[in-house]
Amino acid sequence: MLGAVRRPNLAKYGRWIRKLAAVYGPVVWHLLYQTDVRCRQELMQAVFQELLAAHTAAVMSGTPSNFDPLQPWDSVWSRVLDMKDWWYDEFERPAGMIVNKVMGLNTAIGGDVLIATNNQNSPAPHAAPLHGQPKLTNVKRNDRKAKAKGGKGGKGSPSNGVAASSSFCVICKGTDHNMKYCPQYDPNHGKGAKGKGGKPKGDKGKGKGKW
Repeated sequence: MLGAVRRPNLAKYGRWIRKLAAVYGPVVWHLLYQTDVRCRQELMQAVFQELLAAHTAAVMSGTPSNFDPLQPWDSVWSRVLDMKDWWYDEFERPAGMIVNKVMGLNTAIGGDVLIATNNQNSPAPHAAPLHGQPKLTNVKRNDRKAKAKGGKGGKGSPSNGVAASSSFCVICKGTDHNMKYCPQYDPNHGKGAKGKGGKPKGDKGKGKGKW
């Protein structure tokens, strides 16, 4: 769009990159990306300086030059595709060794061209407690398991470790909290107006409330 490089040279470079990707496969795509970045950032800068110096020398000596100072990068993009030795050293040779499992990919990858990665391992979905619920400890899990099986002391026996556990609610029968922290707990339950004999009204004279 800016007229810096002619479209045929850009298309030629694109075909070359796609050819390397098709020949060597996706296993060395990171290496090909690294090679492309090094070509644009390092090789093309060096080639530009080389062509500019050769053009200046040609002008001073009066000899013809194919370098266009008004469109300098067009000659650069064309020239880098003719540098087969550079491409062989940077990509083709290590890529062939990686594909044939002679060398690992990490050996050919440097630290100058990085890709976006996420090295933080997310916990398993079942490992985190639900929002607003406490995380159960091993003791509480054992209490729940003992409650489901009835325990060694028989069904409903205090020896099963559930009834005697401080994390057992007698109101909602939950095993992740005790009665004091139950959302259904009413500290004023059974402490309403008293009838005759000091017993709560509506309790049929038994002297204590029911859950």
